[in-house]
Amino acid sequence: TPFDFFGKKASIRNEALMVRQGLLTRQQMQNRQLLRKVMTQAGFIPVRGEWWHFNALTLTEAKKSLAPLK
Repeated sequence: TPFDFFGKKASIRNEALMVRQGLLTRQQMQNRQLLRKVMTQAGFIPVRGEWWHFNALTLTEAKKSLAPLK
C-alpha cells in the first residue's frame, strides 16, 4: 500500500479474501505474514488496522509505565 495508507488494504483482517478479490497479490500476503511472524516472535503486538504497524506494549502496559511521570 502507499505510505500511511489507511484504507481496506491496510488491514490484516481478511488478507486471503483480498487476494481472491485481486486487491493483494499472494506474494504481498506472504510478505505481510512473514513480517508478523518475525515481529510477534520478537515480542511485538500487531495493529490490526495497519499491516506495517506494531506496538512494543499493550495500551494498559504503556499507561502503567507513564504513571510515575504524572
